[in-house]
Amino acid sequence: MEKNKSGFFQRFLGGKEPGESPGSAAASDPSVSWPKKTTLLSLKLSPRIGDCKARYVFKDLKAAFDSNAYEPGVPVTLQADGSVVVNGKPAGKFTNSKIQAMLQDWQELGDPVIAHLLQMDRDGTGTIYLVFYKSPVYEHERFCKVSGIDGPDKQEELLSLAPGDDLFLIENVDIPGRIDVAELGYLNHKDSAWVLDVLNSSVYEVTVASVETDEDGKRSLSVRIRY
Repeated sequence: MEKNKSGFFQRFLGGKEPGESPGSAAASDPSVSWPKKTTLLSLKLSPRIGDCKARYVFKDLKAAFDSNAYEPGVPVTLQADGSVVVNGKPAGKFTNSKIQAMLQDWQELGDPVIAHLLQMDRDGTGTIYLVFYKSPVYEHERFCKVSGIDGPDKQEELLSLAPGDDLFLIENVDIPGRIDVAELGYLNHKDSAWVLDVLNSSVYEVTVASVETDEDGKRSLSVRIRY
């Protein structure tokens, strides 16, 4: 396994003449129209998908395809049983047990896995470029009260929120040092100070912690910030 490095995702590869595959029935089948040479493709895959960062990269996973007609660059789906799927249809198999186990783990975690066909040989052997992305691990968790939600429209809007709902933070351009919570309200000055540091330096997540109603019927909002 190879971890992500700066500049790692852009590789430029040139074509090369392939060798014949001894013992391959498909390679000797005169009814199959084989390309004159192996096709290689330059790929530039993103080091990040949303908050998930590229964690492991495999650039030479071999798979046996049922045809060499698949074009380099096509997205493929790899399954934990070793199946290769293209456009929703079975297209081949791979036998790397380590990657099969990782795919099973990633499926349970729900983190992204991106794979593209990088190279196709005349005998139907494909080389797959595979990237496992990992959700960030948050080390800190803090809770904040949201101010400025006294108006009837905002009080009404709080009724649509539930614990765990995603929100977002944004630095107010008109009021220096103030952090707004979605379009609902804002954090107090003390909280805004450390949250501003989080916005500038960390991956973070902000969700609804609670919506409470006091004895006068006034609703209040608390948010959870993980970073």
